[in-house]
Amino acid sequence: DTGHVHITMLAGDGSERQWFRITCQNRSMVMVDHGIRQSDRLNEVDAYVQIGRHLRKNGVPLPEIYFADTFSGLVCLQDLGNQHLQQFVLDAESESAVLDLYKKVIRKMCHMALVGMRGFNTAWAWQTPTYDRELILEKECRYFVESFLNLYVGMGVPYDDLADEFDFLAHETVSKAIEGFMHRDFQSRNIMIEANTPYFIDFQGGRIGPVQYDLASLLIDPYVALSQGAQNSLLAYYTDELSCHMRFDAKRFRIGYACCAITRNLQILGAFGFLSRNRGKTHFETYIPAALNTLRTNLQRFFPGNALPKLKKTIESAALKSYGVPVQSKKNARKYTGR
Repeated sequence: DTGHVHITMLAGDGSERQWFRITCQNRSMVMVDHGIRQSDRLNEVDAYVQIGRHLRKNGVPLPEIYFADTFSGLVCLQDLGNQHLQQFVLDAESESAVLDLYKKVIRKMCHMALVGMRGFNTAWAWQTPTYDRELILEKECRYFVESFLNLYVGMGVPYDDLADEFDFLAHETVSKAIEGFMHRDFQSRNIMIEANTPYFIDFQGGRIGPVQYDLASLLIDPYVALSQGAQNSLLAYYTDELSCHMRFDAKRFRIGYACCAITRNLQILGAFGFLSRNRGKTHFETYIPAALNTLRTNLQRFFPGNALPKLKKTIESAALKSYGVPVQSKKNARKYTGR
């Protein structure tokens, strides 16, 4: 008797994919359904399988892919349980425990950036082969204007009003990049914790780009809202870790990080606006105040004085229109300072 097979649907997040846990006796695996292939073109499931196998072969901590059928869109994976990094942080008893785990994540992220680039075939990339100027302008800057400022906040801001500042950001981000493999959505809900070991999921958007981007994604993550002190400490830790493996210009790295922190923040707010308004996933609204406050803070911190004045003014207007006062993090996306 092989026992009964139980299939349980799991909660998704921003994606339209469906997730299931399949259990039989004391064994389990997770199945993700990408949907039946609609064309011969490279699609999300192709990228998921090809990038996933490449990274895992090179020692990156990913769930093992047991089975994949790219026509049906079904992929069966190692079951890593239910705890992601966000939940670990919210349940943690001390900031030192949080920082210790983040350092472990950063060591593995740095490894992914370096080994993931070796032998990476850009034909595996589902959206664009690299993180380039055009992607920044369309998928982050314009996305922010259309889906957050206009769709969510209702401001009616013409993209062209901010185009010159977006051009500057895109140019600086690309020119100051330290290139490696980038996950593109490296945030706490895409990092599973199993036996105190981090594993990375949702890597199908991976491509070649600035290593600073994934670091920014991790540190400014609105699901966790790390304190500024924790962010500074982890930023320094990453640069020390990376310097053990390659030589790079520290000033160039910091400028690139600052730009990535802004462009990633624009993407986050665009996504939250789109998902809450167009997809009806209103739980993402909980994290908008934290994301908006981070953008506001980092614009002042990284671009002081008269730099990016129109974007700064627009953010202040968005905060005032949305909340009536300068935004602060809500309790569900609280700033972690320990207990």
